[in-house]
Amino acid sequence: MNNVRILLVDDDESDIILFQRLCQRAELKRPIVVASDAVDALKILKGHAEALAPPGTYIVVTDINMPGMSGHDLIREIRDDPALHQLVIFVVSTSDLERDVQLAFDQNVAGYIVKDDEGVRLWAAVKMLRNLCDASVFAPISSAASSA
Repeated sequence: MNNVRILLVDDDESDIILFQRLCQRAELKRPIVVASDAVDALKILKGHAEALAPPGTYIVVTDINMPGMSGHDLIREIRDDPALHQLVIFVVSTSDLERDVQLAFDQNVAGYIVKDDEGVRLWAAVKMLRNLCDASVFAPISSAASSA
């Protein structure tokens, strides 16, 4: 019943590798689907990228500062889509600007983690994700997402 996957949206290869390694270390036993930008993330979530990942239930972990469509834009698109609006979203970003944090929480993100050089905060966030995945029930993406 708990078929949740993690959708990591980040354009920085070293951040992606670090996140994946920390997930292994934390024994987060959920598939991690990677989107290198917000456009690809939306394709995955809406089921237009079946080869990459089947539609289903995701926890979205997104960066804010990405070329093209920003993480804020991605969050807005998710929240405006009736089939996706209930997804759990976390921001993991180097930006600690008050306007970025406030804008994210205005879009009902579950958390905002500021990356630190030592990776301490990201490690804590990954352990929290593991616990969240193991202890929660998530609503699947509705079939309306596939037809959008």
